[in-house]
Amino acid sequence: MEAKSKFSYLMNVCSMPKKDWSKYYNPADKKNNLATESAINLLNRMLVYDPAERITPREALQHEYFKELRTDLRYKTLFGNK
Repeated sequence: MEAKSKFSYLMNVCSMPKKDWSKYYNPADKKNNLATESAINLLNRMLVYDPAERITPREALQHEYFKELRTDLRYKTLFGNK
């Protein structure tokens, strides 16, 4: 069986419904959220079965979720740990 037909077979036989992450993030309930909206967005983009549609590691590191970390790392690199 050729790779494309194997992939099609798996997509049809092994498909699972998309996970609803809304119980972890509710914009109206900022106090009890277990995740941020950007974390949920990144998770959804990473958990795509088809690699052609999935976010790449490089794109993931550029995602809004890591913005604060990138800023902190740039600051530490430029000015040290003061």
